[in-house]
Amino acid sequence: MKKYINIISSWLVALSAASFLLLYFVLGFFNRPASDDIIFISIIKGKNIVEYIKWFYETWSGRWTGNAYFFAVMSASNAFQTIHYFMFIYYIITLILFIYSISTIIKIGAYKLFLVQLEVKKVIIYSVLFLGSFYFLTFQYIEVWWWMCASVDTLQGIVFLLLGTALLLKENKKFIHYIFISFAFIYVGGGFEIYSIITIAIFIFILIYYLFQRDRAFFSFSNNSLLKGLSIAILSFILSFSVSIISPGNKARRNSVLDENKIESNGLSISNVGPLLNAAVFTQKKFIAGIGFAALWMLLGMQLSNKSNVVLAKSKMKYLLRLSALVMLFSILITLAFQYFILDNSFIPSRGWTFTSFAIAVFLCLLFLFIGCYANSYSYISQSIKIILPSMMFIILVFTVYKQFNYVSKYACEYDKLIAELLEKQKGGNVETIYVNNLPDSGMLLSIDISDSTNTIPIKEILDLKYDIVVKK
Repeated sequence: MKKYINIISSWLVALSAASFLLLYFVLGFFNRPASDDIIFISIIKGKNIVEYIKWFYETWSGRWTGNAYFFAVMSASNAFQTIHYFMFIYYIITLILFIYSISTIIKIGAYKLFLVQLEVKKVIIYSVLFLGSFYFLTFQYIEVWWWMCASVDTLQGIVFLLLGTALLLKENKKFIHYIFISFAFIYVGGGFEIYSIITIAIFIFILIYYLFQRDRAFFSFSNNSLLKGLSIAILSFILSFSVSIISPGNKARRNSVLDENKIESNGLSISNVGPLLNAAVFTQKKFIAGIGFAALWMLLGMQLSNKSNVVLAKSKMKYLLRLSALVMLFSILITLAFQYFILDNSFIPSRGWTFTSFAIAVFLCLLFLFIGCYANSYSYISQSIKIILPSMMFIILVFTVYKQFNYVSKYACEYDKLIAELLEKQKGGNVETIYVNNLPDSGMLLSIDISDSTNTIPIKEILDLKYDIVVKK
């Protein structure tokens, strides 16, 4: 009986992971440029990548690696109508990098902690489950995951940090691995400033740890591939971060943010109510799914505890839990310090807390893994959990996929029809104004507001339209 329960549980866990991948692909395929994406695409027009990065570097942001990535994706198509295909390729690449990085870290971690070689299939499944947890625990997941101009900063910074970490942990590195390590940390250093500062803190912590350990083998450069990789990572990161931090655009953007946040509302400035607004994100129902995905790691803990020296593994797990809690604390303190000292205590957008969301996902997955190690996998309660928990997650995901498909497919269809209609009217001759319908609900995707001139003006520039766009009343 227990054998069949384990088989059924494994299938349900796999189906939960597959359901999240289906949700990811549905949202990625039907995503369309919106809000600032439209503005930045209009800026791209007529510029090469150097001119585009220079424009942002001098006027708005020193995040040169994120700007380069955005340009590469959004300029890949010759027509605005087909940009979304290249956006979908971007999401496929993101998923591949995520799964490769997390799978590598899980595989190495399982061997270091439990002396167990996990199957490739199982490693990939739990990589996807971690992604599901991170996705639903992201405070502002619509912007971070599906708003392209925000995604290249807030999401890709974590993607490339994970990639660099996975390559650093590999035992037998080849020359190509060191190149990718350099590339990964160049991206992190030239991207989101908060991630850069957190990465600096992690680098300092690692070096201090090995100094206190007095690990001479670690500091033997010729025989230690980890030290070689870490040295390349730090050097690449510092060079990239230096280029980013001296950007004149950073000062311009900071002043703009400070001006926006001085708006008075009911006698209180935005900077005063900011902490209250940030606290409101913790009431989101989606966190239930995020915790549920993390809880599935308990099943992996049950499996590993039956195949290893549990006493030694539990001791190492306690250390790893403390380390992940420390990283989570780092992320909170550094983000608060950035808000207080750099932004003059102005309100920071929820997407600015994405690294903290990521750190929470890491901590919860490790916590449930640890709980699974202590659980008796053959007890009645454990056997029930193996069926009930993945069944619930599978049902929730199937319902979410069905609901979101209805929203986003209709939204994307109407979006494409709108662009086609605008281009068709352009062929009709002297038209001064065209009246259009607003787009339907976009579900988990960021929608474009056609009634807002900040969207219609850049659309006119992108499509070379000669008439005004007005929403029907």
